Amino acid sequence: MTLSTRIITQNSESCPTRTSKFNDVVDGIKEETGPQMTSSQKALTTFSTWHEQLPIYYDDAILFLQQQSHIQAVVITDNHCHICQVNQMWSTLCEYKLEEVVGRTFRFMQGPATDLRTLDILNDHITQGLPVEVLLNNYTKSGRIFRNFLQVKPLRARNTTGLGEITHFLGLLTDIDCKRR
Repeated sequence: MTLSTRIITQNSESCPTRTSKFNDVVDGIKEETGPQMTSSQKALTTFSTWHEQLPIYYDDAILFLQQQSHIQAVVITDNHCHICQVNQMWSTLCEYKLEEVVGRTFRFMQGPATDLRTLDILNDHITQGLPVEVLLNNYTKSGRIFRNFLQVKPLRARNTTGLGEITHFLGLLTDIDCKRR
């Protein structure tokens, strides 16, 4: 069984635009860490199922991205984290169109409120080709800070002898501040 890392930096209330799966994850984290967890504390736990339900291969991920267009913000990058594809929900959340971001890394979405330690953890997992979940502060095109629950999974090339090499990464973003707006 493959394990991924989950890093959560706050308790969270239910939000109607979040998936029920995300609310279950947040509720599970509250249960694991206890009700005393504050927004500045971090809970680090192993988590092994969310990424198993997502596509393994790039071409399947493209179809997934299209199917999730109005449900979940989805981004696909190459194996060097340059943006290849985003769906409509991602564009709405981040306020960028695909043509503005294709070929870029995510540095343009970072700012003073982006935690460098969280980025280091994210980058370490990506470098190792491991799935990871983090809570990350990013910035929209208009400069608004939004906190997102980011799930990243490596995508592989199809290979007749088994799993091929990592060619892309699939990212799912969930805006955890949606209830406050």
